[in-house]
Amino acid sequence: MIDPKKLSNEKVDILAFGAHPDDIEDGCGGLLVKAAKRGYSTGIIDMSLGELSTNGTVEERQKEAQAARKILGAKFRENLEVPNNFFFNSRELQDVLVKAIRAHKPEMVLVPYYFDRHPDHMATGNLVREALFTSGLIRYETGQEKHRPTRFLFYMMWNEFQPSFILDITDEFDTKMKALLAHTSQFGGGKGTRKTIDNDADTLKFFEARARNYGFPIAKRYGEPYLSINPIGLDDPMGFIPNFF
Repeated sequence: MIDPKKLSNEKVDILAFGAHPDDIEDGCGGLLVKAAKRGYSTGIIDMSLGELSTNGTVEERQKEAQAARKILGAKFRENLEVPNNFFFNSRELQDVLVKAIRAHKPEMVLVPYYFDRHPDHMATGNLVREALFTSGLIRYETGQEKHRPTRFLFYMMWNEFQPSFILDITDEFDTKMKALLAHTSQFGGGKGTRKTIDNDADTLKFFEARARNYGFPIAKRYGEPYLSINPIGLDDPMGFIPNFF
């Protein structure tokens, strides 16, 4: 696990957590691209280096992750180096997460949905949610100011949920996919690459089909679904996409 002192102190509006390099691109890449275009600052934290992945070395994956970060427009991409497939809650891990949250002071945090085929995806959402609560406790001392984000959302990986809202990513979809495909070791399927679900040609078709599927209910070409554990309030009664066609 990384020494928290190696983490940056760069403040961002939105902080996205992923279990492995490339999860962010799949789950919430559209939101990050749209946010950057609208002037919000974004950052990415990957929990693990993905060292147990079937294809690609750690070094290759880190280069790909940084290339994808630039495409998404995020200010930074950090890795906590939690052992791949062994995400267990501990005081040490919670301390690292709290220090990261307090260092970056996001107002919105994005995590993978808490029910998923991959145990690391499920664990990430739960681990970060616990750390967000602790980060707001004044008596949990880390030498930093307490901080608890005001907005918290789950993004979709493999398993679906009934969305709290769907984000229109029609104008951002191509950039989202470009960032995803920057992870060539996982999605490229070149010579010497072992066959996986990620580099199957049908998987890329699935990504587009899902985005189209969630775009349809909001009368947009592409959509990206999000889940909130609390009701989402509005201060403008006309502040949402038309929903009666």
